[in-house]
Amino acid sequence: MNDLHRVSACPHRELAAVGWALHALELAGNSLVAAHLPGCPICTSTASEAEEVGATLGLSVPQTNPSTELEQRVLSVTSANPNPAGSLGSASAGI
Repeated sequence: MNDLHRVSACPHRELAAVGWALHALELAGNSLVAAHLPGCPICTSTASEAEEVGATLGLSVPQTNPSTELEQRVLSVTSANPNPAGSLGSASAGI
């Protein structure tokens, strides 16, 4: 098996690289993929392509502001419980 085939067959390419690019991984998985990417050109390319698709999708729908009612509901929930257990806020406080 040549190097190109081995690299293109990386088991992390689809799920992990795409999940990382879309910010859909748990903290531990995110760290593992972030450490893996510099040494794997195929995963780096896959993650880059997924980021581009995500950005394009975000621009493909009309951009609107939330209603005042929705904004107030979100603010009331977040101010009542500013840092729930297991949130990224508490995990990344030291970063």
